[in-house]
Amino acid sequence: PPGFHKEWHIGIRGVPKNKLVAFISGVPIKLKVRDHTLDVSEINYLCIHKKLRSKRLTPVLIKEVTRQCHLLGVFQAIYTGGVLLPTPISTCRYYHRTLNIPKLVDVNFTYVPRNSTLAKMKRDNAVRDTPSLAAHGLREMEERDLEGVENLFNAYMKRFKMIPVFTRDEIRHNLYSGRGEGEVGGGGIPGRRAKQVVWSYVVEDPTTHQITDFFSFYSLPSSVMKNPKHTLLEAAYMFYYATDVVLTHPDDNDALKKRLTVLIGDLLIVANQAKFDVVNAMTLMDNPLVLKELKFGPGDGFLNFYLYNWRTLPLEGNQALSTPQGGGQGEGRGIGVVML
Repeated sequence: PPGFHKEWHIGIRGVPKNKLVAFISGVPIKLKVRDHTLDVSEINYLCIHKKLRSKRLTPVLIKEVTRQCHLLGVFQAIYTGGVLLPTPISTCRYYHRTLNIPKLVDVNFTYVPRNSTLAKMKRDNAVRDTPSLAAHGLREMEERDLEGVENLFNAYMKRFKMIPVFTRDEIRHNLYSGRGEGEVGGGGIPGRRAKQVVWSYVVEDPTTHQITDFFSFYSLPSSVMKNPKHTLLEAAYMFYYATDVVLTHPDDNDALKKRLTVLIGDLLIVANQAKFDVVNAMTLMDNPLVLKELKFGPGDGFLNFYLYNWRTLPLEGNQALSTPQGGGQGEGRGIGVVML
């Protein structure tokens, strides 16, 4: 990403084969927490060889990446984890929208309830063939859209209490640079380019040619173990999105919900066309408004958000909080940072 520091990419190699056995990485970002904008490191990847996970390598990696951050004058960090540590500033829940029902049942990601059948589940979870906004300016994001997307993103995100502050180059890196190579379908899979990681779409007003909406999602497949039919679960994760409804109707939750239902509904259609098996989302941003409407089901997983060396009141994630508790905006609206 723009402005990255190679010193924040730290690995441990074993001897004598010099094989990488542990790794941690961080990237610099500007993070706005309520009224304060901080230079922080986003610690976004930690992995240790399964045979060495009892050897206390995690504290070693964390101490070293902390030291490297301090050397460059960065003294705060944001990180997430599925385990509960002292003390999260917020907790979000994973939700899943099933697309390829037969495969998900085969790999035990989901199951057929007693009072249902596989055919009924397929019917109930079917999505349309064509996006609703296709006739109203929905198209894939292009380089020329960066300014419009940046302006819309900034206007939309300022409604949340903890958000990333992206530059134009960071918008390009996060939403555009992972679009892959060649033509759509050239990678051998419909709806995808070769090496595509991120899907970003905009809605351009046919009259004013302004960007009124955008959505994005990224691919993070998982290995399927000990299954004779499938080796990979194709999962899409909802990324950033925005709509100008918050500008034209700033206090109208119903109008926002209506627009997001259409917008995220089209995201599901694009993901289905790209042959994803499931779309994952969390209870952050405005997601809770539309998760039930779009047939996302609650998962078992929770993601805890942590700030290092910065204290703040709790932020609203999977639970709404009262104003004295630090909330008052509604479920999900404390968190505007999409992480894993």
